[in-house]
Amino acid sequence: MMKKHILVVDDEPMLGKLYQALLENYGYTSEIAGNSEEAWTNLAQKNYDALLLDYMMPGINGLTVLQHIQQQYPFLPVVMITGHIDEQIRTKALKSG
Repeated sequence: MMKKHILVVDDEPMLGKLYQALLENYGYTSEIAGNSEEAWTNLAQKNYDALLLDYMMPGINGLTVLQHIQQQYPFLPVVMITGHIDEQIRTKALKSG
C-alpha cells in the first residue's frame, strides 16, 4: 500500500520540520513548502493526498490560499493550523471549509 503524501505549508522552518516528523512517525510521507508560492509550485508538480496549511504566513495568508485551493483542487483535504488563538480566525476558516 502506498503511503499518503502530505504537503506541509508553514513559514516557520522548525514547525514545518516538526509536522513533517510527526506525519512520518504516523506513516505518511511529506514535503514542506515555506510559503504560498512554494505551495503552488509543489501542487502544480505533484499529487498530494492532503494539505497541512498554516494560517499566518507573510504575504498571502492561509485563508486566501485555502480559497484558491478549493477552486483549483476541490477534492484536496486541507487542515488549517495556527499558533494564534482567535475566535474570528477559527470561524472564518471553518466557514471556508
